[in-house]
Amino acid sequence: MPPTLTKGSRATGTLRCVDAPHLAVSSLLDAEEHEREAWARDQPADPNAWLHLLVAVDHRYHGTDADLPRLVELHLWLLQAAERAAALRPDETTVRTAMLVARVRATAPSLEAVAAVPSSDTVVARCLAPLPRTPDDLPDRDALLARLAGGDPTALDAARRSRRAKNLVRAATLHQDHLVDPQLSNRLQCCIDALPRLV
Repeated sequence: MPPTLTKGSRATGTLRCVDAPHLAVSSLLDAEEHEREAWARDQPADPNAWLHLLVAVDHRYHGTDADLPRLVELHLWLLQAAERAAALRPDETTVRTAMLVARVRATAPSLEAVAAVPSSDTVVARCLAPLPRTPDDLPDRDALLARLAGGDPTALDAARRSRRAKNLVRAATLHQDHLVDPQLSNRLQCCIDALPRLV
């Protein structure tokens, strides 16, 4: 086990993501699955700490091509781990995963064959899963703004849901040209057409 992943207090060797995210990424790259899981259980449910760790992973993409498969696999694992730690909402994990897969396709197309990298169809299906089946069920932007202006106490939550839906659809559009399933493609287009309705 990498020494920086030793269980215990910081003084005895535990490396928390909030303490040294770049060192944590280096150690996690070489760790086995059970070591990563043990490390994750020892981390604070602090969104900022996990975000620092994800930024540290981003900075590692300037390494050699040989490092990329392991780095992408770790990046995907960290997103899931952050969600399990309640540091990211499921929709945030989905959006970040969609952006990562699009990045992989643009910069290292050969990595699309890596087992850990989901297909564009899988990514888009995950983005659209939380949304209503038809765009007409999405909240209307103008009506929502009027509710906010009128002090409707339920409008703020509705606005948040609308913004999350907008982020999910925008993330899905990164994969529109690579979809295989025509029904999924049609549904995505309907959601894209509904974007002006969202805040």
